[in-house]
Amino acid sequence: MLYRNQYSMKFADEVTSNKFPKRTPALTDDDPMPFGKYGPKGENRLMKDVPAAYLAYLWVEKCDNTLVYNYIWNSFDAINQDLPEDKKILR
Repeated sequence: MLYRNQYSMKFADEVTSNKFPKRTPALTDDDPMPFGKYGPKGENRLMKDVPAAYLAYLWVEKCDNTLVYNYIWNSFDAINQDLPEDKKILR
């Protein structure tokens, strides 16, 4: 079975094995959150300190900030580990 994404075609077993390439440009754990209630006008947290539930919310709502979106993509497994089973997000 083939899966088509915007970059290439992959076999389904490759897609489910969590071999997703890292995306750039992206924020790192030590960069400040650029907006929102955890950004400069709010609590001014580093990305690694932003709650997983908030990052999951941004993912579901299709965050339009490329740096944050790619950070979530690159940190997907770590974010999902911090979420309850019924709140897990999908790529």
